[in-house]
Amino acid sequence: MQISDEQKNDVVRVASWRRRDYDLMAIRSPPRENALVMPYLAEPFQSPPESSLGSLHDLPAEVISMICRGLDVLSLFRFRQVNRHARVAVSNLLEYKAMANNALDCLRAVLRTGLARRPTFRVLYLSMCSMECAQCGFFGGYLFLPTLERCCYTCLQESPNLEVVTLSTFSKASGLSQKRLGSLIPIVHTIPGIYTIWEKKFGKRIKITAKDVAIQSLKEQNLGRDLTNHEFRLSSRQEMLRHMAAVRIPFLDNSTNNPQPTFCCKGCQMILERPGSSHAAGVLRDREYLKDGFLDHFQSCTEAQSLWTSNSSDTKTIEEPPLFEKGGFVRPLDSSGNER
Repeated sequence: MQISDEQKNDVVRVASWRRRDYDLMAIRSPPRENALVMPYLAEPFQSPPESSLGSLHDLPAEVISMICRGLDVLSLFRFRQVNRHARVAVSNLLEYKAMANNALDCLRAVLRTGLARRPTFRVLYLSMCSMECAQCGFFGGYLFLPTLERCCYTCLQESPNLEVVTLSTFSKASGLSQKRLGSLIPIVHTIPGIYTIWEKKFGKRIKITAKDVAIQSLKEQNLGRDLTNHEFRLSSRQEMLRHMAAVRIPFLDNSTNNPQPTFCCKGCQMILERPGSSHAAGVLRDREYLKDGFLDHFQSCTEAQSLWTSNSSDTKTIEEPPLFEKGGFVRPLDSSGNER
C-alpha cells in the first residue's frame, strides 16, 4: 500500500497501539518514586564545588572521565558521593546522563537486584543504543539482567537460552555453595511485585541465575560439576522468574540522545482474536517496533491496512477491541494515577 510521507504519522497513530502491560511485566519502580529521586541522580548540586578530588585533581578531565567509565555502577555511584567535584565529574558523563534521564528503571533495577558490581555505565549505555533482541534479531524492549543483553517479549518467555533457576537449585547441581557462587556467576536478587497478566503478586525475595550463563561461566573457570547435559527441574513459576530477571529498556537514538517510542500492531491483535488463530499469530501480535520498523510491517499486514482504510473513509466500519484503550491486559490506573 502506498502512503505518503505526510501520512506516515497518521498511519502509526491509527494502526498501532502501546502495550502498557509490557512495562508492568518486568522489574519496575513506582512512578512517584522515580520522580522523587530523578533530580538527585540526574543533576549535580547548583552550588559550585569547593573541595578538590585529591590526587586526581591534577589529571586532565578526559582522563578522569576514562577512569569513571571503567568503574562498575556501584563504584561510580560511591565515587559520585565523595564531594561536589566528583558529583559534577560523574553527572557530566554522557553515559551516566543518558541512563539517569532516560532509563531510570533500568538503573535502579541493576542496583536493587545486587548486580551493580558487574556492569559499567558504558555497557548499559551501549545496550540502550542497540535495538535487536540477542536471541531472534527483532526489536527487543527488555534487558535480561544476567547477560545484559536485549530481548523481546516472546524470547523472554520462551527462549531456552533465557531459562532461569533458583540459586539453591543451581548450588545443589554444581556442588558449590551459594556463597561461593555469588562471586562466580551473575545472581539476581528478585524484587517482590506483580510480573504477569494474572495479577498474582510474588512477595518473597529469592536469588536466581540464568542457567546457560552460569553453566558456561563455571565451565570456563573449570569449577564445580560439568552441568552441560544436566537436566534441571525448572520451577513452575518459570515465566514469572524470567520476568523478575528483566527490566524494560528504551532505545536511545545516539545521534539525538533521545529515546524512541515503540509500537505494536493493532491488526495483528485483531487477527489473533479470530477463532483458530495460530501460535505464529501470537508471536506477531507480541512484537514491538520502532516507527520505521512498524511502517515496514504495515506493508505486509492486511488487517492494519484495513484499519487505515476504514479510518480514512467517511464511515468507520471496523470496531476496535477495548484492549487497545486499556493498553493491554492490565487494570486501569488507580485514583492517584499510579500503575497498580
